[in-house]
Amino acid sequence: MYISAKKIIPTRRMDYDDALWDQSDQVFEPWKNKIFEHETLREIGNFIDKHRGGLPDELFSPERGAFNLIFKMRFKDGGSAVIRFPCPGASMFPEEKVQREVAVMQFFGILYQFAYTTCIALWR
Repeated sequence: MYISAKKIIPTRRMDYDDALWDQSDQVFEPWKNKIFEHETLREIGNFIDKHRGGLPDELFSPERGAFNLIFKMRFKDGGSAVIRFPCPGASMFPEEKVQREVAVMQFFGILYQFAYTTCIALWR
């Protein structure tokens, strides 16, 4: 049986909302400026080091995705660790977003046997 995509995909979609996008930027910009302060970067590095353990080598510049800002720290033992911060104003339901991300980390942790316990412990 063939099902047409026309029945699934609505022909009308919501228009892009410039006012809300600008409001989201107004929430994000002060937060972004705070993240790039020297003391904040030091605290982020110390936090990663505290929970990962080992001798840190380098904290890389953050990368921004659609919804998160991601910091990666490389360690002298060759391993690395990442921390993700939800970008304020980027998600309509940030708490639900993080809860779902934690559930995915739990799933992948079981599937691939990697360490996700710090993330889970911090969320609860």
